[in-house]
Amino acid sequence: MAKLYRINGELIFDEPELTPDRALEKHKHNLHFANLRNGRWLQYTEFYDGNLYGADLSKANLSGAWFQRADLRYVNLMGANLTEADLSNADLRYADLNSANLTEANLNGADLRGADLNSIFKFTDLRNANLAFANLNRNHLKSSYL
Repeated sequence: MAKLYRINGELIFDEPELTPDRALEKHKHNLHFANLRNGRWLQYTEFYDGNLYGADLSKANLSGAWFQRADLRYVNLMGANLTEADLSNADLRYADLNSANLTEANLNGADLRGADLNSIFKFTDLRNANLAFANLNRNHLKSSYL
């Protein structure tokens, strides 16, 4: 049932006995360049300490997901739902979060250097986050914690 391919077509894993969320938990340390675009079943998934370098998570439902200390450099999160997601201390350098929903997300201590942050921020925790060279144009940080 669970098949996951890298963007270049190489099979990362094919484990019919696992549901997609269990397969992701088992292989979270090897999801670099994974194509999880439009993943509707990813909410509350545990990606902490995972390697998602360059992965495509655009338009994925990642509400409540755990990304603590995850490598999310160059990840595509364009249009993703990250409501109440925990991205504390995650490495999001040069990530594309354009149009992502970060309502009530925890980005405390996250490295967002060079990231595109034209996102929805409502009650988002950005304390201790590194925002150097991040694109915050056209952004509203309504009631966010800085």
